[in-house]
Amino acid sequence: MWVFISYASEDRGLAEEIHLALAGAGHQTFFDRQSLPAGGDFHGQIKAAVERCDRFIFLISPDSIRPGGYALTELKYASGKWRHPLGHVLPVVVRPVDWESIPKYLKAVTVLEPVGNIAAEALAALSELPSAIDQEVSAKPARTKITAWIAILALALAGATGAFFACPGKPHPGGAAETTESPLAKSPDELQKSLTPEAPELVDVRQANALEGLSCPVSSSDQTPIASEYTVDRQRGLLLAENGAPVMALPVISRGSMKKLRFIVVHSQAGYQNYFQRPKLDNGAGVHVMIARDGDVRQFVPFSDAAVHAMSFNPYSVGIELENYGNLRREDGAWVGQGSRKIPEAEVVRDPSNDTIGYQKYTIAQLKAFFAVACALRKAYPSIEDVVGHNQIRPLRKSDPGPHFPMREIRRRLFVGRPSKSNP
Repeated sequence: MWVFISYASEDRGLAEEIHLALAGAGHQTFFDRQSLPAGGDFHGQIKAAVERCDRFIFLISPDSIRPGGYALTELKYASGKWRHPLGHVLPVVVRPVDWESIPKYLKAVTVLEPVGNIAAEALAALSELPSAIDQEVSAKPARTKITAWIAILALALAGATGAFFACPGKPHPGGAAETTESPLAKSPDELQKSLTPEAPELVDVRQANALEGLSCPVSSSDQTPIASEYTVDRQRGLLLAENGAPVMALPVISRGSMKKLRFIVVHSQAGYQNYFQRPKLDNGAGVHVMIARDGDVRQFVPFSDAAVHAMSFNPYSVGIELENYGNLRREDGAWVGQGSRKIPEAEVVRDPSNDTIGYQKYTIAQLKAFFAVACALRKAYPSIEDVVGHNQIRPLRKSDPGPHFPMREIRRRLFVGRPSKSNP
C-alpha cells in the first residue's frame, strides 16, 4: 500500500521523528527528495505520486492550510483523484488550528487528533491495521478520532516540499480489530448514554476506607462536614490551595473553551515527573489536573478551557489524572509495570481470576486529594453530574483508571443528596 503524506515544511521536525521511529521498526520509508529523480518535472512527479497512492494523509497545521502553501496543492490533486475522501484521505491535526479554517474536503471525513506522542501512538497502533473507528472529540464535537489510521500516520513524513511516500513492511501479526467505541454524540445526554458499563471493582480494604467520613454537600442547608482542601476561582478557572495560591504548573495549549461542565473524567498514568516533560504538553494534549502518589496536585489547563483527553467529552469535562502504573504483570516472581518498573508487593491488588495479573494500588493520599479536588469542582460547577472513567469512554483502547479505583464510593460520597447518573 502506497501512502502519500502531505504537510508543511514547518512540521519537518515531527516528520523526521516519525520517520526514524518507523525505520527503527523495520519499515521502508521514502522521502520526497530521495524518491524523486533530479532534473525531472517536480510538480508533475508530485501529482503522479498522488494519483498513484492508495492513501493520502494530510497533516493539519496553521502552515499547511495557509493559502498559497504547497500542501494545499497536493490536497487539490487528492480531491481530483477521489471525489469524496472517505476511505482514502486521513486528516491529522498536528498543531492547533481553527476548525472553521480546515478545508471542507478534509472535514467531510473524521479528523484524527493524536492525544500523546504521535510516533509512539503510530507504532503502537500499526499492528491494528485495519482497525475500526475510535472517536475523539476536540472543541468541535462533530470531529472524531480514528485509531485505525494512526498506523498510517506512522508512515510519515519529511522534506521541505512537505510530501513523503511510504511503503510499510510486513503486517504485524495479531491485534484484535476494534469494532466500535463510544459513538459520536452531540449532546451531554447522548454522551452519558454512550458510556460503557463498568467492570466489577477490585478495591482493597484500606482504599475502600480512605474516604470514610468524607462527603461533598452542595446545599448550604446541609450541615455535613465538607471535605475539601481546595476552592475554584471560576473567573480564572483556577484551582486554589488553602492559602489561596493557584496550584498551576506548566500551561498546556487548550483546544477552545468549555461549553458546560457536566463530567469529571478519571485517568491514570505512570510517572508523575514525566508529565512535566512530555512533548505532548506543547501540542495541546493533556488533562486539567495531575495528582502524584504523595497527593501533590498540579493544574495544567484552566477549567474554563477544554483539554484534549476524552474525545467527545472534551468540551463538557474536566480531566483528572492520577499517577499509577495500572495493569501489572508477574515476571520472575516480581510485579512489573510499564517500562519494566518493578512494583512492591504491598502496592499491588491481585486479580482474583488470574495470579499473573495485578494493579498498582492508589495511595490514600491520592484518593483524598482526588476527592478534595472533585468536591471543589462540584461546588464551583453545580452542573457537574457524574464522574466517569477513561475506560468507559474508550473501552477498547483504554483501561484507566482500572478496577482498583473506588469509583462507586467516590460517586456515592461526592453526590450527597443527589445521586450521579451512574449511581442512581
